[in-house]
Amino acid sequence: MATETQPSTGDALDAAQLADGRARLYTLLAHLTGAPMTADRAPLLAAWPPLQAAYAALPTSDRARAAHYETILGYQIPPFGGLFLNPDAMLGGPFTAALARFYATAGYGTHPHSGGDDHLANLLSCLAHLNAAESEAWQDHAPPIAHKTQTLQRHLLENFLLPWLPPLTHALHQSRDDFYAAVGELLGTALTDHWANHGEALTPPADVTAVPAPETLPSIPWLLPPDLPDLSTAGTRTIAGFLCRPQQAGFYLSPVDLQRLGHHFGIAAGFGGRRRQLETLLQTIPLAELPALLHQLATHAQQWDDGYATLALQHSPLVPYIQPWRARIQATRTLIENMLHQVATT
Repeated sequence: MATETQPSTGDALDAAQLADGRARLYTLLAHLTGAPMTADRAPLLAAWPPLQAAYAALPTSDRARAAHYETILGYQIPPFGGLFLNPDAMLGGPFTAALARFYATAGYGTHPHSGGDDHLANLLSCLAHLNAAESEAWQDHAPPIAHKTQTLQRHLLENFLLPWLPPLTHALHQSRDDFYAAVGELLGTALTDHWANHGEALTPPADVTAVPAPETLPSIPWLLPPDLPDLSTAGTRTIAGFLCRPQQAGFYLSPVDLQRLGHHFGIAAGFGGRRRQLETLLQTIPLAELPALLHQLATHAQQWDDGYATLALQHSPLVPYIQPWRARIQATRTLIENMLHQVATT
């Protein structure tokens, strides 16, 4: 076995500082996405002027900020991986099961944030945990341990964070909330920079024994194109379900989006989940107005595709993770066009 080349003291110190900085940033992002913003955390935003400026527009009391958090990340855009990656858009499922196994491999035991394994805050806390361990390893002059933590970071990014980063950050941008849109921009920049610069830093030397590869998503289902509903047999429940599942439609329809649609056509979306609200709209709208509703959905799809295109220009390393979502949107637009043709020939 070849003798491992030890990094210089200066290189190890630089690597330790970089990992420590990432650990601190991911810890901050975990706090911002896992709990309401509080005044005592405001000084932590000083290093990110856009975020600090957006914070100034938040309500002034902790109670009001807590309500604001629940509105955006509790109701409008719940940041759960299962919502975006599971084919049924439900929590749990194969994504969360694989993630739980990864946490065990990474030694991430106590989750500081409630909500479940696949809540964004817990994934970010795990990434912070791994970067802190890497920084400590460099300081202890233990390159093999540092490289093992880097390998785990790569698996976490590849399989559990980057796959749903494009729709999550665009959903936050579309929320029309300055603060959480800024949080999404910082999140996208941080994870993309980490991924883009992993290069040699995340590739252990050949003579370093790597940790066993953590289990990834079975067949990585988010990469597989979904089957479009058969319009000859599909009812409104099936179509609404397809359009409300990001892993299938390629975009996210928030409760607020559905309320706007209902208001536009003078129809109450009713109660229940997003699928139930869209199903109510499709069932209730007069046939003469159905094409207009479908055109609204097509416009929503186009806006999301434009958003993905912009994201690809801003963060080119994410292109392999953006393209599957754009392909889904194209398939969804085909579905909507087929529905319009069906209505026109009825």
